[in-house]
Amino acid sequence: MRYLTVAADYTQSSLRDDFEGPVEPEALDLPKALCDELRKWNDQYRKVIPLGEEARTRADTAELISRLDEQGQGLAQRVADALKPEAKVRYYSEGHMRYAQP
Repeated sequence: MRYLTVAADYTQSSLRDDFEGPVEPEALDLPKALCDELRKWNDQYRKVIPLGEEARTRADTAELISRLDEQGQGLAQRVADALKPEAKVRYYSEGHMRYAQP
């Protein structure tokens, strides 16, 4: 059983093996479209990563975080569906700096 986390990252893959570190989605034989969507989502989230706590609470940024978290949770579910039953996947909100509740 593998334990994976989908989480935005500034310099690495948005997919992380919880015990081995970052992993490229292609290494898990995920569909190309899903790999591309993970990268696009991560690129969009990079706007939020360097922001401080106060900046993250501004209305426009909070709305962006909410939208990206919704997308990210959907991506995490798709990764989980693609890898069942060999992996469990969770989502970490970089915008709120916490794991999403299942």
